[in-house]
Amino acid sequence: MSKGNVYANSRSVVHKGDSLTNVSAVPDVCKTPTPGGPIPIPYINVAFDRNLTKGTKKVRIAGNSIAISKSKLSTSTGDEPGTLGGIVSGKFKGKMAWGTSSMNVKAEGKGVVRFMDITMHNGNTYNTAWTQMGNPAVVTATAYGDDTPCDVCGKDPLTHRTHETVSAAADCSKLLKKLEEQAEAVDKRISDLSIEAAAIGKKMDELSEAHDQAIQTAHDNLKGFVGKDIAAFFKSASKEDKAEYLRINKIKTDLQKNNPNQAELDKMKKDQKAKMAEAKELNENGKRVYKDFPNGFMVGVLVCKCEEKPKKWASMSGAFVTPGFKEVAEKEGFIVVGPEALGSNDATYSEATSPRLQMAQSQEEKDQIRKDMSAKYKDMAKDPAPASPTRGNCAAPKLIQACLKAGHAVGTVSEKWFAPFQSDKYKVEQSRLEHQPNGSLKSEDRTFSHGDTVPSCDTCKRELPPMLCDSDKHKCK
Repeated sequence: MSKGNVYANSRSVVHKGDSLTNVSAVPDVCKTPTPGGPIPIPYINVAFDRNLTKGTKKVRIAGNSIAISKSKLSTSTGDEPGTLGGIVSGKFKGKMAWGTSSMNVKAEGKGVVRFMDITMHNGNTYNTAWTQMGNPAVVTATAYGDDTPCDVCGKDPLTHRTHETVSAAADCSKLLKKLEEQAEAVDKRISDLSIEAAAIGKKMDELSEAHDQAIQTAHDNLKGFVGKDIAAFFKSASKEDKAEYLRINKIKTDLQKNNPNQAELDKMKKDQKAKMAEAKELNENGKRVYKDFPNGFMVGVLVCKCEEKPKKWASMSGAFVTPGFKEVAEKEGFIVVGPEALGSNDATYSEATSPRLQMAQSQEEKDQIRKDMSAKYKDMAKDPAPASPTRGNCAAPKLIQACLKAGHAVGTVSEKWFAPFQSDKYKVEQSRLEHQPNGSLKSEDRTFSHGDTVPSCDTCKRELPPMLCDSDKHKCK
């Protein structure tokens, strides 16, 4: 995300519209009335960023007030039964505040609150201190589909937001690790095969050279034995010398006609050919995970909303999926998604892949939605995002369309950069607050290394919202 996700000190800035839920890690022990008298009972506190108070008034992110050092979340719930108050705080349903904020990035004179800053639930006490993580067991700081207002429905980007959950990020990281292991194993196999083939070639050369040397030795022996004039030799040589000449000459002739190591050479040649063929098949026929993507690619994972045994899809950026990627992802239990073309017959127009169309109440409403989509996509085709991936080549759009086509709802998405053997970094334009007392939004390129979660590129910032219309209400069939 970009406009809805702004960074300070390389961490996302908390604001009223980020839709995060904060759960205290340590239970809030409150005195709870019972027939036998009050007893201490631990409760889990929950607070929502949407209840932000005392945030910024002028500086905003996507129209939302920003959390700063003096800000609070109006209510921290979960400990309601403990009406006699917390053991430490003496309160219940108290406010949630932050114990830390940025030292050098400020908005309206106060340090901005960032993802992973310390939080204090229930009346500003440290007995339930945790970090600003949203729900630490559920979501990360990254989301997709909420960067821009939807070109089709025009609704709040938050209704299109799809969070990267901790579990999805873990699934994606595990897939990256398996891909890296596969790539390393295949590269090592190719290297080993090349070394073995070269060793066989060297041995074959040695045997051939030994054969040539044996012929040359026989020739030299004949020449030394006979001298320059072979006719004179036979005219004057003894019977024994003539017999020796004929013996040496036969050795030479036999060597020229037949190589005594030929059977071994043929076997070695066959062996070498097999190793070279295997290396070629691994290298040229796409078994390598990163075949044709030497500078890296994006790996995406999507999990649907099914409560029991949710389905998982995986894809990679680019015009095709390598056999190596497909092999690894399928072993990890993912449904592998190939290219999904985006154009005049875009899958987003199809009822099978559009949550908004699926929830339309009438044919007239569906026709109007398709008309709106057609007009918007034609405009987008005329004005493509500059210096961005080709439409349809990114992982997220492929995953979302595949999920929707299968009749499922998008639950969570994670995209990570895969370039384990390169120093190349992936760039995405994002917004951040300048290091100034009053703060101001500034766009800049942010780079991501191998294994990093990456937000939407310029193309996906525009492509994803129409695919996620009303996704907050959409359910798996």
